[in-house]
Amino acid sequence: MPPSDDDLKRQLQRLQAIQQAILTVSRQANAGHDLAGFAALVHGQLNSLMMAENCYIAVCDPTNERIRYAYFSDQCEPAPEPEAWEGLGDAESGPTAWVIRQGQPLLMTAEEDRNRTATGQPWGDGKVAEHWMGMPLRGSNDRVIGALVTQTYLPGYHYSKEDQEIFGVMASHVAVALERVMHQQWMDQLVDERTRELAREAHERRKGETLNRVFYQIAERATAGDSFYDFLQAVHHLLGELLYARNCYVCLYDAAKGVLNFPYYVDERDGDTMQEYDVPMRRGLTEYVLRSGTPQLIDRDRMQALSQAGEITEATGDLTFYSWLGVPMQIRGSLGGVLTIQSYEADHLYDAADADVLSFVANHISSAIERKQAYDALREATQVAENASRLKSEFLANMSHEIRTPMNAVIGMAYLALKTELTPKQRDYVSKIHKAGNSLLAIINDVLDFTKIEAGKLDMERIEFSLDEVLANVATVTAQRAQDKGLEYLFHVPLNIPRQLIGDPLRLGQVLINLANNAIKFTEHGQIDLHCRLLREETGQVRLEFTVRDSGIGMSQAQVAALFQPFTQADGSTTRKYGGTGLGLTISKRLVSMMGGDISVESHVGVGSAFHFAVDFQLPVTPQPTLRGLLDTLQGKSALVVDDNSAASEILADALLHFSIGADTADSGAAALASIRLADAHAPYDLVLCDWHMPGMDGVALAEALQAARLRHPPKVVLVTTFGHESTLQRPASHGVDAVLTKPISQAGLLNTLLPLFALHAPGDTSTVDTAQPGIGYRVLLAEDNEINQQIAVELLQAQGYAVEVAQNGRQALAMLHAQPADYYHLVLMDLQMPEMDGHEAVLNLRRDAHYNRLPVIAMTAHALLEERERCLREGMQDTITKPIDPDLMFRTMAQWLAPQIAEVSQ
Repeated sequence: MPPSDDDLKRQLQRLQAIQQAILTVSRQANAGHDLAGFAALVHGQLNSLMMAENCYIAVCDPTNERIRYAYFSDQCEPAPEPEAWEGLGDAESGPTAWVIRQGQPLLMTAEEDRNRTATGQPWGDGKVAEHWMGMPLRGSNDRVIGALVTQTYLPGYHYSKEDQEIFGVMASHVAVALERVMHQQWMDQLVDERTRELAREAHERRKGETLNRVFYQIAERATAGDSFYDFLQAVHHLLGELLYARNCYVCLYDAAKGVLNFPYYVDERDGDTMQEYDVPMRRGLTEYVLRSGTPQLIDRDRMQALSQAGEITEATGDLTFYSWLGVPMQIRGSLGGVLTIQSYEADHLYDAADADVLSFVANHISSAIERKQAYDALREATQVAENASRLKSEFLANMSHEIRTPMNAVIGMAYLALKTELTPKQRDYVSKIHKAGNSLLAIINDVLDFTKIEAGKLDMERIEFSLDEVLANVATVTAQRAQDKGLEYLFHVPLNIPRQLIGDPLRLGQVLINLANNAIKFTEHGQIDLHCRLLREETGQVRLEFTVRDSGIGMSQAQVAALFQPFTQADGSTTRKYGGTGLGLTISKRLVSMMGGDISVESHVGVGSAFHFAVDFQLPVTPQPTLRGLLDTLQGKSALVVDDNSAASEILADALLHFSIGADTADSGAAALASIRLADAHAPYDLVLCDWHMPGMDGVALAEALQAARLRHPPKVVLVTTFGHESTLQRPASHGVDAVLTKPISQAGLLNTLLPLFALHAPGDTSTVDTAQPGIGYRVLLAEDNEINQQIAVELLQAQGYAVEVAQNGRQALAMLHAQPADYYHLVLMDLQMPEMDGHEAVLNLRRDAHYNRLPVIAMTAHALLEERERCLREGMQDTITKPIDPDLMFRTMAQWLAPQIAEVSQ
């Protein structure tokens, strides 16, 4: 019979309900990741379509062969924990396991269940369902990932074919949802594991960075120069960033005394009462580390075990700790101490890694202790050396003073005696005394300079100076010796050499004087050349090379190799033959090195030697005042240089060219006379510079011949002679000589000689003044207690025209100054060591009175050390003069400080 309309309508409604349920489940299966909520939805939809009051979803982990019940709803069975896993079992262990193992659906009635039980193969011990239905859940790769189960306890109810189909469709959607959830869970788990891994890596990295930073800071503090306690305190604070280190102490072991010492001890219970006390060795924890020589991790249980074993019988400090860590410190290769941290709060707080960290810190502390011990030893040795150096310096200063005081009498009195009327034999005796005194003074100066260089107390100045003035001083000091031996002595400074430099003129001059004196000493005949050459010129700086060449005895290569050693000369026999300490070249080499250069030598036996050194000098920023106006009168003049030595002629001709004076040369007096007569008619010479000593017609004879020649344009005649001979020509003008120029010729000396010949004077030239007595009009106060020194100074000053008054000590000098107007005395010469009040105290008192601010005070001292000069300048003195007095140097120094007063008077 065909179905009625109502049946069709009910069938249609059921179909629509089934479709709607499947659609709802399908949408949810692809929508979310909440398996429990989705399973509840599926259960509700199934229960609306069939008898499905009891339903559960089993999720399988095939790798580990276990299952869990992600959803479980049953009227008679309790629900297991959703996240609790249990063994899957084999196919015969239960219907759920069978479905998962076989991958097949299973329908089982109560009767079939009872039959299995009867045959000894029961499936569970719970209440038997009237009908049980399970569907495998398959993933995208057809792998079984679980089971969907429903069962009913309703008697006589069996699931229909339609129920099975609906259940199968629902199972497929549950499988999709379950796979999505499982994948998401796997992803979440993977992300979580990776996150934890990254967190661990970040933690380890931060821990490593902290370790590196702390270790670096500890190492840095170890070399920072802090006190030992401050260093340990800093280490303690840094250690707190790595370990629990609220309680920390450092123990040092003195094996010789058998005691412990705690230079650092910070404990929340003991305080720091142990610090810096010597404690006798006991059988405590610290001693246990020293005995074992290894790090020790100790908690209360181990402490008790060590006590019972007799290892720890007594200890220093509080032993109620919970965790204790001590590591040994190796100091200079042996056990020397222990670094300890401890906690009174937590047990098992430290581990082996902490012991490694603490051992690393202990190594830094050990290194710091070794450095401190080395520093203490060095400081003690330095103090001893400084005391020895100070005593040595004081001894040298006193010896210098004691030697120079009688030397001043010997040299000074000999100098004064040579100015008096003496018989030839007397003059010979006194002259030799004077020379011997100066030689002894040179030796003393060499020894003092060498000692100062060795002690590192010789400083280099950086002041502006004139190269010509330095060379003029070299000539003044050395030319007499060259003249005594009849040597030609020539200076050659080309036009391209800057004359104003910045450096140390005193030390430059000292090196040149040493080299020149050496050249003169070892040369019996021939000539000495001092040559300057420009090596390099850059912005604000030049490098000059100086060469001193002689035609002396020369040296072998073996002798050259040992040349610059202290107290050594090229040949031991030369010390006896030529004298000297052998220090001159050593001092010169050290001085050149201090000026940034190096010294070398070329030498051949029997030919001669050439010493070279190159030094850098700065150039002044502000150019020197030009002499252009004064030089205009010399420009265009013509000159004839007459000398039988061609090298001397060329040097002098080059020097004239600097003043725009063209020069011809002649090698004899006769040739010169002929050239002058020939040029007189058309291009007469304005100037003739002729050497005095020449074979045939000498310079004086040539001048006399020119005077008698009745020339239309007679030239000015300058006689060039060696040092010391200029005064031997009586009344030069009567011989036709207009001026005398001494060798070696400097640019400044040449200029000062030429300008007066053409009606002009060089700047500062005092030729219009009585140069025999330049001190006329000046009153000098001499403060000196030694009668011999008084006599020498007074006679030297009076010979130059100075008015001199004498004070016996500093106190008397102040009284004499205050008894007169402030401008009564023009200059004060102040001895430094005097009774009642010395020169230092006198000047300090004088400078407190502003009325005497412009009064120059020059110290006269037998102390030749730089420290003494610096002290004098600090105290307000303008300059120093070293005893024994060098008259020329004394007068030049006085003129320097009296010159401003001349300028003020003229203004």
